[in-house]
Amino acid sequence: TRSSSVTGVQTCALPIFEGYDYEPGINYPVGQCTWAVQKLTGWAGDWWGNASTWAVNAARDGFAVGTTPAVGAIAVWDDGGFGHVAYVTGINEQGQIQVLEANYNGRQWIDNHRGWFNPNEGMGPVSYIYPH
Repeated sequence: TRSSSVTGVQTCALPIFEGYDYEPGINYPVGQCTWAVQKLTGWAGDWWGNASTWAVNAARDGFAVGTTPAVGAIAVWDDGGFGHVAYVTGINEQGQIQVLEANYNGRQWIDNHRGWFNPNEGMGPVSYIYPH
């Protein structure tokens, strides 16, 4: 998998088709952040590209995109490289969020790997894709 590490996050790239495992109906390689979010939401787009381009491509496809976290939204970090995406499961009064994600610190399974954290620290700009 083409990936880079930014502040402990294994960032996600477009799939290279040879040698990767795919689940039926999921268009990203198993273990990538993009795979996890498409699997968790059921509505994330097919082939929105690298994680860093998901917000732009989701907006192109008619999804609302903004900078306010919401439970059930997709968090998108653009680190200037491949980026990272996660599914928002909680928000607290301090502006911290909890997420389900994969490929965090090389952990290629879906889990809450970080607990509460500030989404605006360390991974580049964050935006959110909201479900229809």
